[in-house]
Amino acid sequence: MNSFHSRKSKGKAMTHEKKPGPALPPPHEHGDEARADALLVKQGIAASRAAAQTMIEAGRVTAHVNGRDEPVVKSSQLLPEHANLRVHPAEQETP
Repeated sequence: MNSFHSRKSKGKAMTHEKKPGPALPPPHEHGDEARADALLVKQGIAASRAAAQTMIEAGRVTAHVNGRDEPVVKSSQLLPEHANLRVHPAEQETP
């Protein structure tokens, strides 16, 4: 049984050169947009991204963009840097 590692080269040294691939855009280049959780931290509304994610998952965050309030449904949702974010109070359970 022949295996790849037991083969002997036939005069030429085998080299593994990396060929250039297609040019990719730099990561996180979205103009003036940022993740909703990161914006909550940047605007001083949340202490951390984890806290911001908890608020978003609870459905407490809305973004005022283009003249209207829209719910923020995902932490990774891209929003304009100038978006006015609001966190609504948590609904308390009534006994």
